[in-house]
Amino acid sequence: MGAPGRPRAAFEEIGAALVLLTSGTSGPPKAAILTRANLIASARASARLLGSERGDRWLLCMPLFHIAGLSILVRAALAGACVVLEPRFDASRIARLLDEERITHASLVATTLEQLLDARGERPAPASLRLVLLGGGPASDALLARALASAYPIAPTYGLTEAASQVATRLPRGRASASASGSVAETASAFATRSGSSDGVQSDFDLEPDIEPDLDLGGGLVPLPGTRIRIVDAADTPVAAGLEGEIQVRGPSVMAGYLDDPESTARTLRGGWLATGDFGRLDAAGRLRVLDRRSDLIVSGGENVYPAELEGVIASHPEVLEAGVVGVPDARFGARPLAFVVWRAGAARDPAALAAWCRARLAGYKQPVDFVAVEALPRNASGKLLRRALAELGGLAGSGGSDGPDEVRARRP
Repeated sequence: MGAPGRPRAAFEEIGAALVLLTSGTSGPPKAAILTRANLIASARASARLLGSERGDRWLLCMPLFHIAGLSILVRAALAGACVVLEPRFDASRIARLLDEERITHASLVATTLEQLLDARGERPAPASLRLVLLGGGPASDALLARALASAYPIAPTYGLTEAASQVATRLPRGRASASASGSVAETASAFATRSGSSDGVQSDFDLEPDIEPDLDLGGGLVPLPGTRIRIVDAADTPVAAGLEGEIQVRGPSVMAGYLDDPESTARTLRGGWLATGDFGRLDAAGRLRVLDRRSDLIVSGGENVYPAELEGVIASHPEVLEAGVVGVPDARFGARPLAFVVWRAGAARDPAALAAWCRARLAGYKQPVDFVAVEALPRNASGKLLRRALAELGGLAGSGGSDGPDEVRARRP
């Protein structure tokens, strides 16, 4: 895994295992160096929080060149689980495989979950299925409710390449009884006790013992055992619970740095914390709510508008399949949100009705200035929405709202 001008010994010294490109949804991809300790710590923490054992069967239909797919291989190898590997996501085939292969675990994104539900029709999730990790960006409450109604054990997840995949997860409702008895704290204690020797995983990171899972539809995410999360303002000063700011992460799964990019490494790894570039807030119990990418934030009339919130509201309309939102210049407010909409087959395609839907559910400053119908939203190989490409689709490149503010402001929601 050498690179021009960089001796192999330099990688071996830090225990580097691989170099992965970031998703590049908000800028050029960067090459993150992940160590063996990073990968092992992430896999062990995920298993202890969510459960994994020999005999499990994990469906892998995510790209293997992305951390979302690669991390499944590591988790399965450590647990002695079987991986059912699919070269691509085919909704009809995956719908059959869930039953035929007695799948226990799966990792999906919102778009593939929607396609899977459509393909299975009225059939509920098979009894063998214990966990569906849902990542790659936010999912609408309507989609989550639909999946839960069909007995899918959905676990919305926040993660990033620089943290070797998972950072925090909302436990599926099927694990409510175990979590309520304190197993979250117990698994954290077990992680701290058993890790930290031969594989180099640090043992001085603990999950706060008072963090309990939030099983509400829109509830907060529980950090993985060994992972600490804080919310900071523009000066990297931690803010109180309930205030919004940038999400920072600390723990044994955080990368060593970016390959041959000391400037980006210094900007991202600050004082032992990984600056994610994402907005969020922590509740009083330490559970995380992710709001949006810092670079995607739209500041309209001095108010923060998070595209992901608008996308969830628009996508909850019964005639909308999915939506994407970007900022466009506005002489009066500085910027306004513009929505791109993929209508469902047979929809009336009525922008006025969609505008009324939004007015009933969103504050005035969050109202989209227009709704643009498109056949599909631009996404990368892992299913993440490419907002830069979306802006270009509307001829908005360089128009503002896509590069985000120069600072993160903490405020009450």
